[in-house]
Amino acid sequence: MLAVLNLSKLLNRRIVCLLIIILFGSSFFHLYSQKYNFQNYSVQEGLAHSLVYTIYQDDHANIWLGTAGGLSMYDGKNFHNYTTVNGLPTNYIGQVTGDKFGNIWFISGRLATGRLVKFDRNNFSIITTVQGLVSDEINHLLYDRNDNLWVATSGGLSKINVKEYTLLYQAGKSTIASVESFIIADGLLSENVQIIFEDSRGRIWIGTDKGLNWIGEDGNVNSIGSPESDTISKVTSLSEDLFGRIWLGTTHGVFRISGVSSLPMTPLVTKFGLESGFTGGTVNEISKDNRGNMWFATTEGLIMFDGSTFRNMLSETNQPTGNVRDVLADSRGEVWIGTDDGLFKYDHLTMTKFGIENGLSNNRIYALLEGRDGNIWITTFGGGVCKFKGETFINYTESDGLVADMIWAVKSDVDGNVWIGTDKGLSLFRNDAKAMTNGVKRTIFFNYSTDDGLPGNTVNYVFEDDKNNLWFACVGGIAILRRDKIVIQNVMGRPAFRFEEMNVAVPLSNPIFRTIYQAHGGNMWIGTNHGVLEYDGVNFTKRFENTQLNDVNVYSIFQDSRGLFWFGTDAGICRTDGNQVTFFEIDYGIKDRRVVPILEDRQGNIWFGTLNNGLYRYDGTEFSHINVEQGLSANPVYSMITDGYGNLLIGTNNGLNKFNYQKYNTSGKIEIKQYNVREGFFGNECNKNALCEDSEGNFLFGTVKGVVSYNPALDLNISNEPSTNITSIKLFYEKTDWSAHSEKLTSWYSLPTQLVLPYDLNHITFNFIGVSLTIPEKVRYRFMLEGLDKEWHDPTTLNEITYTNLAHGDYKFKVKASGEAGLWNSNPAEFSFSITPPFWKTWLFYSFLTATIFVVLFQVIRWRDSQFKKKQLELEDLVKSRTSELDRKNRDITESIGYAQRIQEAALPPMEWIEKLLLEHFIIYNPRDIVSGDFYWINKPSGIKVSSSKDIIIAAVDCTGHGVPGAFMSIVASNLLDQAVVDDEKTKPSEILDDVNEGLEKALRKSVQKRVTDGMDMALIKLNLQMRKLEYAGAVNPLWILRDSAKGGEIIVIDADRVSIGLQRRTADFTYKNNVVQLQKNDRLFIFTDGLTDQFGGGTGEKFKSRRFKEVLIETRDLPMREQKESILDAIREWQGDFDQVDDMLVIGIQV
Repeated sequence: MLAVLNLSKLLNRRIVCLLIIILFGSSFFHLYSQKYNFQNYSVQEGLAHSLVYTIYQDDHANIWLGTAGGLSMYDGKNFHNYTTVNGLPTNYIGQVTGDKFGNIWFISGRLATGRLVKFDRNNFSIITTVQGLVSDEINHLLYDRNDNLWVATSGGLSKINVKEYTLLYQAGKSTIASVESFIIADGLLSENVQIIFEDSRGRIWIGTDKGLNWIGEDGNVNSIGSPESDTISKVTSLSEDLFGRIWLGTTHGVFRISGVSSLPMTPLVTKFGLESGFTGGTVNEISKDNRGNMWFATTEGLIMFDGSTFRNMLSETNQPTGNVRDVLADSRGEVWIGTDDGLFKYDHLTMTKFGIENGLSNNRIYALLEGRDGNIWITTFGGGVCKFKGETFINYTESDGLVADMIWAVKSDVDGNVWIGTDKGLSLFRNDAKAMTNGVKRTIFFNYSTDDGLPGNTVNYVFEDDKNNLWFACVGGIAILRRDKIVIQNVMGRPAFRFEEMNVAVPLSNPIFRTIYQAHGGNMWIGTNHGVLEYDGVNFTKRFENTQLNDVNVYSIFQDSRGLFWFGTDAGICRTDGNQVTFFEIDYGIKDRRVVPILEDRQGNIWFGTLNNGLYRYDGTEFSHINVEQGLSANPVYSMITDGYGNLLIGTNNGLNKFNYQKYNTSGKIEIKQYNVREGFFGNECNKNALCEDSEGNFLFGTVKGVVSYNPALDLNISNEPSTNITSIKLFYEKTDWSAHSEKLTSWYSLPTQLVLPYDLNHITFNFIGVSLTIPEKVRYRFMLEGLDKEWHDPTTLNEITYTNLAHGDYKFKVKASGEAGLWNSNPAEFSFSITPPFWKTWLFYSFLTATIFVVLFQVIRWRDSQFKKKQLELEDLVKSRTSELDRKNRDITESIGYAQRIQEAALPPMEWIEKLLLEHFIIYNPRDIVSGDFYWINKPSGIKVSSSKDIIIAAVDCTGHGVPGAFMSIVASNLLDQAVVDDEKTKPSEILDDVNEGLEKALRKSVQKRVTDGMDMALIKLNLQMRKLEYAGAVNPLWILRDSAKGGEIIVIDADRVSIGLQRRTADFTYKNNVVQLQKNDRLFIFTDGLTDQFGGGTGEKFKSRRFKEVLIETRDLPMREQKESILDAIREWQGDFDQVDDMLVIGIQV
């Protein structure tokens, strides 16, 4: 059946018959009050008693409550209760106030019989006439700007100088001197003082049972006179308006005192009673709002004076004009009224009532307070204390008129009506039904079911098309309400509709209609449990039959600004241009295939909510992911909408999340604010796609516990920092008497000042509290101990930290807190203390230890010095003895080496003989040590005449080693040469070398198996000067011939065999090569050992090498042989420099 509704005419219909409504209306519609965000505290939460008379908030943000069962203090975490057990005179607590020194002053006992009590957190002090008060029967208290406490009593007025009183009390002296009292003799009209008030100029106004007094800066008591007919009676309340005029509430009307705003005062008293329009009785309280209106809470209703007229506000709204106990104008300009019949709020347009049905714990209100965080606190008679956290969230449930609590769909239509789909039918909230009923805002729900023609009671989705027709997706079919049809009837104020089910054939078996969407072209798309249907106004068509989209659950359909369709399914995210279908799954980073809400933000990003893995954003290129790890309250995302301020409102199974997507898109920074039951989101668990924005800018969430309305305009960030204090310090987890370690204690929390602890009292526990009363559970702490911690600890909810085994030193403990808004204290609470070192780590001990060590070391050094000197003398004697012995042995060795030198020199050919054999020659013979391993050998077989035609045999020999070992080897080599040439008469150089090689092996008894390590290198020539013929054989050492040429001079090198004599065993057929050279006149012959070419020097430690030796020879070729010798010696000395000689040097030069 297709239902037809003309909504524009519907909204103008009126209720047909009031009588019928009264008798039968309950069966057609429901009129209830919604649930507001009250948080109630009573005995179960730790309150001392459920009957609460008075409330006060101290400088630390703690809430103090005067109850019938004692004094309670609430710090946001716990209640701390004080009763007669703690020293109170009675458990009945009246007015509570505090001073800037941290003391709490209150009246213990009923009015006119109560006692004044001071509490400094450690002790209760009862102040009576003994301490200087004028009377023990206390009526009222006032703490003024000059730190005086004014005490109204039944016997006069007393003024306590709180600072002076505190000093005298702490010193154990009488406090009478700090108290000044006033009685009739001082000018009071009556000693029965009822109330005290301080005006904006600091003047004290005193209300008595017989009139009004005031005290100026001079301290004198003055009285206000009035015409006899307008005598001021018993004063019950006092206030000041915006113009500085004083208002008095009495038991018989209200008075206004003008002319007191400047000096000299010329008071003008005006009385307002029935003749002036003031219809109230006894005035309980007076308050002024920020518009200048004066509000009077009276025993006969609430009176408001707007400057010209008195209005009974509750009477105007048809509310009972009974006893109004308190009235409060808050910082937002709203007026709160506490009555015996509930709580009222007036926003200057509408009067809203709050009662038990709205979440208030009790309808009988005693006192009101606006907290530092803007919350309204309400004390009640029997219901404890209530905290009203605002109208950001309003909750509607079945008890408020909804047909059911399980909400599957919410939709606000073009006329502002809200349609709510449940599992038991459809509820309608009409925009014009949110009106004043008996002066109070009420919400009216109209409920519909299959009895009214719906195809099914479970309504999954509600959609409004571009013609403002409403579509209802039900389990069992789809119904439409068309805009162009009319209402059949309006029965007893309830609109009745002609619902008609669509009778068009659906190409599915057992379909479940989950969502409805209208494409840009106007066709309707329906998501089902078996894919997508398209409706063109005539027929249904099954879409995407040959794709993965064919047989999946489709939870949402969305067409983006580019015309692409997106589907949230249980098989992942699906996108299509109408033809090609693309699924985005794990390959794209999507870890959950079940996708429900889809939307597009202002930047064109597409957002998706999944049922198990949070939120995804697609920017056209890639997906990014946000879940509980980044700050969501839960991973299942059921609904989602933008709020117009750059935020995503995200409904989860654990409350609402407000995510600043605009900041995330621009900076990547994630900013999420969570709301759940603590914030007033009582439904907490949201349902799929059950979310809309209504005509007033509220966002309505369908949950498992009804509808939750969220008003972002009232969602103000609380900018107040928590009031953070260090509350106690313990040693080894125990409370401690700090007097032994500190000069004094702080006035409130009794913390030690200038605390100095010994080294063994180093186990310290700090307790602290950050008072933030909006949502105390969200208070977080960060702390650090300077002197130990390098940085702040991570945020925690724990308000206690213990430090153990602290080393000696200076420390400063710092703690800061943040509340609901995440704002951390700019100035942390701090506590400084020191731990002294143990005696063995003090400077005195160090000094003593240093002195002791110095004395011991001095004695040890003296003893060691004496022992050293003794040993030194003994060693000197021993050294002298050994030195003498060594000198003797050295002389013996030196003499032996000298003798060996003489023997070696004797073995060398005599220079006279050589001079006769060789006319032009030189010999450089420079041993490294006294004796040498290099030697020269010359032998002429047949005499020594120079003119002889016989040959001369000359050898330059380099024996292994130098010094004494080399010298011994040179003697052996010299003998072997003598034996080969003289005894064996061999003259051919190669044969001589072969003979010497063989003889050396025999002389040293070398075995065949053992590698030869002793031997010699040798250059040997046989020279016939007359015939200019030369034969040469060499073992390693070459022959150089310096010959003049066209180039100016060249060195002819005759290479030797590279086999040392004796160092390597020759093979059976090895013989040294014999070289024959025909010399030319003036040729110069050079044979030498390697001592000269291997000499280090040149400044860098390089060897002299053969190249430099050849250069020297060529450069000096024209010099006589003796001068050439000197040039060679100069060159090698210059090269050697400071380097030591490394080997024996031998060079023989001969000119032909």
